This record gives sequence, structure tokens and C-alpha cells, in this order.
Amino acid sequence: MTEEAVIPARAKRVLETSRKMGAVAKAEIATAIEAKQIGKPVAWAGVGSLGELLRCFDIAVTFPENYGTATAAAGVAPPCIETTLKWGFPRSQCSYFTINFGFAAGVKDRSDIQFPGGGMPVPDFLLIDDTYCVHRVGWFRTVSELLKIPLFVVDGPFLSKRQSFDRIDDYAVEYLASQLKETVLFLEEQTGQRFDEDKLKEIMRLSNQTTQLFGELVELSGKTVPCPVATEDFAYLLYALNCLIGTQVSVDLLREARDEVKARIERGDGVVPEEKHRLLFWGNPPYYALGVLSYPHRYGAVFVSAPMLFITFTNPWLPLDPEKPFESLARRYLCQYLNFSLDKCAELQDCVIREYRIDGIFYVVNIGCKPATAPQYYLKSLAEERHGLPTVLLELEQADPEGYDPVQVASVLDVFMEMVEERKK
Repeated sequence: MTEEAVIPARAKRVLETSRKMGAVAKAEIATAIEAKQIGKPVAWAGVGSLGELLRCFDIAVTFPENYGTATAAAGVAPPCIETTLKWGFPRSQCSYFTINFGFAAGVKDRSDIQFPGGGMPVPDFLLIDDTYCVHRVGWFRTVSELLKIPLFVVDGPFLSKRQSFDRIDDYAVEYLASQLKETVLFLEEQTGQRFDEDKLKEIMRLSNQTTQLFGELVELSGKTVPCPVATEDFAYLLYALNCLIGTQVSVDLLREARDEVKARIERGDGVVPEEKHRLLFWGNPPYYALGVLSYPHRYGAVFVSAPMLFITFTNPWLPLDPEKPFESLARRYLCQYLNFSLDKCAELQDCVIREYRIDGIFYVVNIGCKPATAPQYYLKSLAEERHGLPTVLLELEQADPEGYDPVQVASVLDVFMEMVEERKK
């Protein structure tokens, strides 16, 4: 049996909108390259936050994490990773880092590699926060030293057990709001431009629309039977949320996707012809082999999308208030899945299992992504003990294909689906 016959490299998508995302992303990279050529400031930034502030300035922004997924999907990640290893970094580091550092360290200049969109332009400065992933701070500092360019780090506190997904302590909000105001000063210094608060208010309005639309898509996926759109499509739709938030383009794309999903619901179209099982995929998908997400279709099973995927990057329960821009941005940036205690993560999992009628959970451990991997073992045990659900936990890197064996993964998923079917009986 060939590898392609076991698990295809590409995932099955049902939305035309998600199929557009690759072209949209390439167009964004082309715009950044053009901006670099005409002398406009270029920045590399982390996904998940700060997008609204960056868009207040006339700069081109690219996101190395997202570009890591595109590089992995295009099959050109290995040369970047190998270059990073030669610098003495271990392979157990985040593969987004090993791809980005290798790219910056010289692979970007190789003419024998066709990077998506032609490759990210070299930035003039870097911007990162630690509310989504504290390990990104070391990553961006290393790249800053390599390229000899300025870096600004936005610091935010980890939230305590007593705080909830829609309510956090004032002290944390005040601290991060002060950090965001310092971010504005840094951006003014780097760009020579003045901050426009009226522009930020308009960006926040668009950001709210983006968040609401994405949240609606997640709800439609999780609560509608048969599931009209699955995690496979959301792996691509995340680009609109992560990299385009605060733009009319993001609103238009997600509204188009929402309308597609509603039309599918009216027709009774499901991701699989006869839906038998509703599953959760919990973790970072392997972008070099997204066909893993579609593999359970042969069992009449589908990975419905869930809020964990959504609130890793933003928060639908905390709309931005244009009259309190820094405070409301701080609340949203702080109130993310990876910034909460394990008890709060478990609380969210319990809610999703009940409301989405989940039959089994596929957890992915990614040794290079400590924040996303840390809760997996604990959550797996709780899903089994509290809900009696079949679960499986598998080690899969998000963007480094080294060691990926589609035959082995298919075998693990076959056993998992046998467990799901037996429990249903």
C-alpha cells in the first residue's frame, strides 16, 4: 500500500472560501515584498495578538508562524530546519522557529527553493507578545540578534485559577494596557508615523465583526448535525482570523464562509454523507499532512471545530470597546486558551463534549509546542474519567515532517475508530 493510499497529503475541504485562502495569503506576501522594494517599513509579528495596533500604521506585516504552516504545506520546510540545526539548535524546538530562523539565516536567498509567494521580505523590526506563547520571546530575540534589527516584547501576566474566560482581574488589564501604550510609542519610533486613535477605533470595529463571524462558524460546525464544515476547513480559515484581523478583507471572507455554511445547512449537506460519529481534534494539526483530519471520514466520522481552536487566538465573549481601546484590547489578548490554568481548560473541554455531543477525542502532542502540548495528558485523562470517551494521543509535529509515518498514523486512527464504534454500540 502506498503512503498516499493510507493518508492523503491534502485535507478534504467543503468550502470554496477556504480554498481561496492560499491565494489570499500569497497576495499578502506579494504586497509585503512590494512594500519592501519601495521603502515602506516591514515587520514580522506573532499571530494571535497585536494585529489591531499594527494596522494603525502604514507598514507591511508578515507572520512567521503562519508562513511556517505554508512552508510545511508546500514541502520546503526541511532546508530551513536543517540550516537551523547546523547552528546548534535542537530539533525539539518549535518547528515554526526552526523554519523561520533557517529562512532568515540564509535559506531565503536560495534560488533552488520556491517559497510560497516568493518568500517573506526581510523585516525592519520585530514585535512579539508572551500571552499566547512565552517561548516566542526567545525565538524573536534570536532572530533579532541574527538580523541585527530592533525587537519589542509585549509582556502580559498569566491568568490565575479564579479568573474566567469572560472576566479577569483589573490589575492584569491595567498592566497589559500600559504595555500596549508602550507598543504604540515603539511603532511611532520605528515608522516615523503618528498613532491615529480614530483609525484604531475603525480597526476595532472590523476586528469585532471578524471575531463574531468566526465564532458563529465554530458554533455552526459544532452544534449542527450533520456537521456542515469541519476542522479541515478551519485550518485554512484561521488565516483570516490570525493574519487579516482588523481588515475588511477578513470580514468579507468570513462572511462568505458563514453564508456558505448556512446554505449547506439548509440543503442538509454534511461533511460526510452519513454522519455516525462526532470527534474533536485537539492540538496543532500537521500542516504537511492535513489529510490526517479527513482520514476518519471513511468511518462516517468528522472532526467538528471547537472553541479551543478559536480562543487560542482571540475571544468571542469579549468584544472590543472603541471608547476604551487599550483596556479592551488588553482583556481580549489576555483571555486566551493558552493563557489559562489547566482547570479552566478542562472546564471548556467539558462544555464542548456536552454541547457538541462528542464521541471521541484525538489529542496531538507536539514536543516543539510546549504551551499547546502541556494540557493534553491531563485533558485526555479527564475526558476518559468524566465522560467515558475513547481517546488517542499521538505525537505529530506541526510543521516538521521528520519522522512522520502515514502508515503508523493510519493504524493508530483505525484502532481509535474501532473504540469509538464499539462505545456507540
